[in-house]
Amino acid sequence: MSTGSALRYYLFQNKISLLLINWLFQGMRSMGTADLTGKVIFEILFFGFFLFIFNGSLIYRITISLIAAHTVNWLINAHFWDLGRFMGITRTSPNRFFPYLRKMMSRISQNNSIVAIIVIGGVSRNAGFRETSDVDMIFIRGKGFKNAVRSVLVTVRERFSAFFRKFPLHVELYENMSSVRHRNDEVPIVLKDVGNIVSYWYKKTGGITRSLDDFDNQT
Repeated sequence: MSTGSALRYYLFQNKISLLLINWLFQGMRSMGTADLTGKVIFEILFFGFFLFIFNGSLIYRITISLIAAHTVNWLINAHFWDLGRFMGITRTSPNRFFPYLRKMMSRISQNNSIVAIIVIGGVSRNAGFRETSDVDMIFIRGKGFKNAVRSVLVTVRERFSAFFRKFPLHVELYENMSSVRHRNDEVPIVLKDVGNIVSYWYKKTGGITRSLDDFDNQT
């Protein structure tokens, strides 16, 4: 193992370094354009808020406001409890899996800014949801600036909700299906599919999908 590989292995195996890396980058490398733009805007708003309420020298206020804004954005607009699985602090009853997703489907079903929702990752490859599992979810937004703004707000809302419910949700917002990573051993769970864009995409790539009810019956 090279020095660089050994260092990366250590960083991602050490809980403290993993926490710091996650806090610093917050999954921004994998975000879609609208999602990343929204995250930056929220960080600026949080920074402005903290800059206004903190007292002290300008350098102190800027420094502490940057740290506070980045931390708040990390907690409520990232995937804290997903990271918690690796820290040994996240345990979720499998009985929460289906009720949580069905409530989410109900909240987003009439929101036209989100045209597709799918669950991928380990859950789509395994027989069910275990207490150490997370939920890797993809939102596909509708076209246009208005839908871009609304879809970002919906995504932030769902991350915020998952944080306070201690649910290990990892949700990413993309502009189209071509941005979604695809593995041959995954059978995505489709929660919403306006215009059959998900089924068409997976059919084109030789894959298959299933509904939440189908997944429920198979587990």
